Amino acid sequence: MKTIYLVRHGETFFNKTGKVQGWCDSLLTETGIAQAERVGKMFRKNHTTFDAAWISDMGRTRKTANIILDQSNNNTVDLHETPLLRETSFGRFEGGSSEDMWHEVGRVIGKPDFTDSFPSAEKILALEGIKKLDTLKIAENFDDVKVRVLLLLKELEKSDRSVILLVSHSLFISILLRVIGNIDADHVPNASITKIIYKEGEFHPAYVGKVE
Repeated sequence: MKTIYLVRHGETFFNKTGKVQGWCDSLLTETGIAQAERVGKMFRKNHTTFDAAWISDMGRTRKTANIILDQSNNNTVDLHETPLLRETSFGRFEGGSSEDMWHEVGRVIGKPDFTDSFPSAEKILALEGIKKLDTLKIAENFDDVKVRVLLLLKELEKSDRSVILLVSHSLFISILLRVIGNIDADHVPNASITKIIYKEGEFHPAYVGKVE
């Protein structure tokens, strides 16, 4: 059996200022740092000992993971960096206004009132529109991210570690949950914890998006 704690990174500057942030990156805000510290202290209080920690190849997940490991007395655990845990690519919209992106996509998919506040399930469907609008041809839809999710799950299955910390991103986590359990998470808050149990060849979410 394996226990996997899947954490979204802490709040970043782009999160705070309403910028699109998939494959681009920005620093954690003071709030984001405090959020990561809170998560680490929660793990310490529960005496959680990690024997592996995997992150995406983004600075915001690295910073979040380092804080969590330090605050939970797991600072001897090495970080394993993998692009499989990356957020969805938003192509030409990266770094631009999140509001503008969702409005533009909303018109394409027949939902002109689409905003960033829509639930993750709606955003996952809208990824198809983003991919169609992306002149750079690097945006990802659900199927593209699903490929990465399945590769990640295979890596987790092969791992000889039993308690694993993963630090990733909002839509990636939402898509992973849909793949393993057909679960639509309305929202995955910054620095929230999703616990997944791997047993007898299957992944089962124990809880989703816990912040306290």
